[in-house]
Amino acid sequence: MLHAMRMNYRPSRSFVCCLVPLLVVGGAGAVLWHRASALHLAIRANLTFLEALKFKDTLDTNPPTPEQIAKVRNEAIALKEKLVAEFPALKVVPRPVPDEANGYLLLHKLSGGGDPALGRLPVSAESV
Repeated sequence: MLHAMRMNYRPSRSFVCCLVPLLVVGGAGAVLWHRASALHLAIRANLTFLEALKFKDTLDTNPPTPEQIAKVRNEAIALKEKLVAEFPALKVVPRPVPDEANGYLLLHKLSGGGDPALGRLPVSAESV
């Protein structure tokens, strides 16, 4: 009975000839879209779609030198001073908090207190 109900459908040659190119174009489009969208956001923002497809990832992955780190740190300090001078409300004012009311300290103690045996990072004295 099951054999009698089975339909023997065979697609026409024109249907197959239309379907195969559409599948190929769709698959190629999906691969190209994935390649173009896999670029870093900063690079992707300045490229057209076709430029992104031809892009070769040549980013410099070397760590910054101490001179570069010092230069960026000095620029950040200068920018901070400029912003604090322009907007005095941004100035950080120290407010002493007793240890029993310091939520960060209590959480730090609860999580193990920076014990090296536990593999956690120690918290510096300035941040406690």
